Amino acid sequence: MLDELVGKAKDYFNPQFASAFAQSAEHTIHHSIKQRIVMGRPSVKREFVSEGDIIGSLLMTDAAEKIQCRMQLSFRNETAFYLMDKMLGESVKQVSPAVKDLVGEMTNMIYCHARKILNETGSRFIMGIPQVRLKESALTTPKEQLSYVIPFVLAGVHDLWVEISVFQKQN
Repeated sequence: MLDELVGKAKDYFNPQFASAFAQSAEHTIHHSIKQRIVMGRPSVKREFVSEGDIIGSLLMTDAAEKIQCRMQLSFRNETAFYLMDKMLGESVKQVSPAVKDLVGEMTNMIYCHARKILNETGSRFIMGIPQVRLKESALTTPKEQLSYVIPFVLAGVHDLWVEISVFQKQN
């Protein structure tokens, strides 16, 4: 079963799939605050725990392929606070309901843009509802799943990651 999963995961971790999420993160941040983010070197990891302090998580299902993915948008607290200031003009120093709402909305916007790109290639992902978690309650990718991690830097100092975990749909 793991070999089959790895084979299907390789299909979804192809450059076109990964590029959809990288492009979407770049597009969303640029259009939200008129600044560019710089992508680091992506990696595939097993038993992955999110790097950030606050994480927007969203399940995606491609029913035809019987694949389910989890996309996570993971921020250091300082990055989320920076976005609050740039997008909403609110200077914050701690995680609040407004910061959680912003992370959930950014997760949703990046997913929707990536979904549009992927739908043009024939994928038909069905969207879940974004959830926001703090690092203490972050989801760990089980060892039988793979995660594709795309790191970014915003304004030279603010870290964020787009993380995609692929697994077979539970029936």
